[in-house]
Amino acid sequence: MPNKVLVHYQENWCDEFDVKGLALLDGKEWEKMQENARKNPNLYWHFGTNMCFEYDDVERFLECFWDRSISDNEAEILKKNIRGISSGYGVWPRDMFDESKG
Repeated sequence: MPNKVLVHYQENWCDEFDVKGLALLDGKEWEKMQENARKNPNLYWHFGTNMCFEYDDVERFLECFWDRSISDNEAEILKKNIRGISSGYGVWPRDMFDESKG
């Protein structure tokens, strides 16, 4: 797995709203997050005031992501220009990867 990975999340709910987020992750962290999601029987994510996604299948959830390996230089540029990119920018479903929920 590459050292740095830019991970993009995108989902749509019944053409009512679109959700997008980015995160700059260590390659091993991204692998661990995917493993944790596969252990999580409760794929329910509530955000905003009354919005949520519920997934019956973890693979369907993981299909909402795409990742791209990036260089250390590209990672530094992103960190300097997008505050919070390392913990998730936009709407980022970090709690869906929580190991304690598995």
